[in-house]
Amino acid sequence: MEEMKKRKQERKNYNKNKQEKRTINQECTNIEGITLLALVITIIVLLILAGITISAITSDNGIIQNAISAKERAEIDSEREAVEQATVQAMGNNKRGNIVRNELQEELDKITGAGKTIVTADTEEQGYFVKFVDSGRIYKVSIDGARNRR
Repeated sequence: MEEMKKRKQERKNYNKNKQEKRTINQECTNIEGITLLALVITIIVLLILAGITISAITSDNGIIQNAISAKERAEIDSEREAVEQATVQAMGNNKRGNIVRNELQEELDKITGAGKTIVTADTEEQGYFVKFVDSGRIYKVSIDGARNRR
């Protein structure tokens, strides 16, 4: 008799465990569906963000274009500074306060390095053209020291 009670109890426990497993399996099935949906939504959001980021970087007003223009402005300012320094030094070397081509070239070579600039005479007006070899930019300097970018 006791043995029968034990068997009945074991069957009840077995059936109860089986029912619990079914419930857990059903819950897992529902969770997997939600997880797959969440994954798809996450991928879509990431693609949208990637598109916005790429657009912000490569557009006409993007980060890369701004960096290029900032670099160019910095180079121009640096070149102007070098021309101004060389002009002042060349004027100081001449007793009349005028600029002589050779002195201007020597001062530019000291400041920028040899071969980085070329000073040529302006045939139309009294003055000189200073060309930076690397950038190709040309600045005009009059004999009295005024400077203009061409």
